[in-house]
Amino acid sequence: MQKIVVSNKLSQMFKTELEKQIEKRLIPLEKNTLLAASTMVDPRFKKLHFCSPINAANAIAHLKKEILQELKLEDQRTVNLDNDLLTASDENVVNDIWQIHDEAVATARKSIESGNSGTNFPTELKLYLDQPLINRKIDPIQYWRENESAFPATSKVAFKYLTILGAFVPSERLVSLLNLICTDHRSRLTPSHTNQLVFLGSLDEEYWNM
Repeated sequence: MQKIVVSNKLSQMFKTELEKQIEKRLIPLEKNTLLAASTMVDPRFKKLHFCSPINAANAIAHLKKEILQELKLEDQRTVNLDNDLLTASDENVVNDIWQIHDEAVATARKSIESGNSGTNFPTELKLYLDQPLINRKIDPIQYWRENESAFPATSKVAFKYLTILGAFVPSERLVSLLNLICTDHRSRLTPSHTNQLVFLGSLDEEYWNM
């Protein structure tokens, strides 16, 4: 809107009012934690279009808490696995070269955990934010699938936010389909058959040609 140049007085009034309404209705959405976090974990946008640096910082702080929580859960799972390996090695006392490797990995993990603990910024979140934005036409879900091993905790948080539907149109379509299936003339439909019919009706045409 700011780049559009108009010469007509009426057009200028319309543009001014439209800018005012956009500012009134859309800019406050930056304060919505769900929308801000979803934008931040989208590698196509991150914090590029945030009008307020404070709102961007709040979104990053929210993601930081969730990623640290995910790291703690992963650390706990790793500690349990390492303890099981050590217990098994103590019981069987086997001279295995991979036992040395497992002990080295456990030591390296502990050093990484100490760097991610407390109030420190999660390393993988910092690396993600420092990377350049990807092309707008690339699927962000596919991006996180390909980089899941590089950002294990951040990818889990990203999947949590990016898989949320941006509109209720698909669910409304299913409700309409359900109304067409469960008519008064089909009163003997069982819940199981109803679920099957709704599922089949929700499939895209491409799946029927497989």
